[in-house]
Amino acid sequence: MSKAIFEGNEGFPVFNNFFDALSGIYELAQKEKLIFVIDEFSYLAQSEKSILSILQQFIDLKSQAEIDFIAHSEDMEQAIFGECKWRNELLDKGVIDELMEKCKMFKQFKQKYYYLFSKSGFTVGAQEHAFKTGNVRLIDFKDMFE
Repeated sequence: MSKAIFEGNEGFPVFNNFFDALSGIYELAQKEKLIFVIDEFSYLAQSEKSILSILQQFIDLKSQAEIDFIAHSEDMEQAIFGECKWRNELLDKGVIDELMEKCKMFKQFKQKYYYLFSKSGFTVGAQEHAFKTGNVRLIDFKDMFE
């Protein structure tokens, strides 16, 4: 992919970087239905260490989706996705579901873990949902200092 992006081919656009390439794909998708696949993503991520950050930046800019942090294992098998919410009300289970939904696009990870940080804490429903899910960790402000 990087060779095609940076060198181009006859009749195809040339991009200076991955963000510009994603922007070009986004523009095409605005005109017609488009399925975009990054084959062998794990190899791309190993050779292009910044690709996850670039994807996150692009997603935040174009789709208004927000994931505050992503960390992954070196073998790309596991990932932690997180959000920080600094609100004066308890967060409900919908915040967990929204984060999980946003992360569905990261299909390359076999195991996903979700961390939510909250200023004011979580509703009982959110706590029960996190417990049932098994891969969600809820951390409120007071937990950060224990």
